[in-house]
Amino acid sequence: MTTLVFEKNSMLETTILCNSVPAYTVSTRWPASLTDIRVAGTDALVAQINPKTLLPDTVLFADAYDGKELRVSKWLRHAKLRDGSTAHVLSLGGERQLLTAHEKYGLSLRALETGSILAHWRPEMNSSPLALVISPDIEKYETEILAAFLFEEGRIRASDAQNTKPNVNAMVFTSSTMGVGVGQM
Repeated sequence: MTTLVFEKNSMLETTILCNSVPAYTVSTRWPASLTDIRVAGTDALVAQINPKTLLPDTVLFADAYDGKELRVSKWLRHAKLRDGSTAHVLSLGGERQLLTAHEKYGLSLRALETGSILAHWRPEMNSSPLALVISPDIEKYETEILAAFLFEEGRIRASDAQNTKPNVNAMVFTSSTMGVGVGQM
């Protein structure tokens, strides 16, 4: 299990630690500018989220998708589930996962077929800072998962700040609702 710990309870300017060692730095002025995710120490860009005002939001991964910029809507697809709720589908290694609101964790990434939680926020508590917990099965997609959580959290916070309803459905997803599959994509 990988736990990415945010040095500060901030997603704007922070260092992310893995096993108490700096792994990534995040810099942004969300929602109006680029979010850069870089390898701590080398400053090598591993991912970049580019929210745009008039054009579609884009994301770029240095080591995936041939390093080409993708529309977020193609990478993190909005889906309506059979039960009428909504989620975002993230394909990792050919397997589709659902990024959904979660009552306990805020956001979670769940296996489409089983509903099992593969990644989730660990909210800041008294003695433990904000963290992203990723199961061993999908650790190799750590950068994409981190970018997806940062993008979605930023979008939710921006929406909340504008007093508008975020696009993420606040329903708690259980294994029974997850088992019904995706109705339309």
